[in-house]
Amino acid sequence: FVYTIMLSIIFFSKKKVNKFENKLYSYILIGTLVLLGCGIFTYYTFINYPLDSFINIFANKFFLICMIFWIYCFTLYFFIISFETNYFEEKKNRIFVILLFVVLSIIGFCLNIDLVKTDTVIYSSGSAVTYVYLISARCFSQAHADSRVCSTVRSAFQPSFSLARVGSAQMAVTSPARRGANL
Repeated sequence: FVYTIMLSIIFFSKKKVNKFENKLYSYILIGTLVLLGCGIFTYYTFINYPLDSFINIFANKFFLICMIFWIYCFTLYFFIISFETNYFEEKKNRIFVILLFVVLSIIGFCLNIDLVKTDTVIYSSGSAVTYVYLISARCFSQAHADSRVCSTVRSAFQPSFSLARVGSAQMAVTSPARRGANL
């Protein structure tokens, strides 16, 4: 958390070239801070409100939307820096990207989320959570496919892809209760 705040202060205090990739990186930093804050707020609502309360359901769905926003921005950023494209310079392409995010978010918000509490663990599950995992997997697979096309990306981002593969495998084999928040 502290590292992200320091990185944000340094990034936003310096002058930057007005490029779309810099704007997207700033969205990633802001999204990270919002995601951290939302995670802390969600934990607070888990502890202090009934699981079936409106605030708990809304906080968890908002957290999932923040996760979609972050992975979506990260994938776009990866695409832009990998291929040095000016695809997003055209207004119609930017509108398409924004509309796609809005549609993905609305679908995620409308899906069912289940909040589960045991003696030692609280976690979210349901179709909304599965949907976010699927979007993350799709974005990761797209970035991986793009990296296989671009030879400079293949070598530069292999450590990141290895970490993502191990993390994905760990998420797939770990029970939902172990991914939850410990009380």
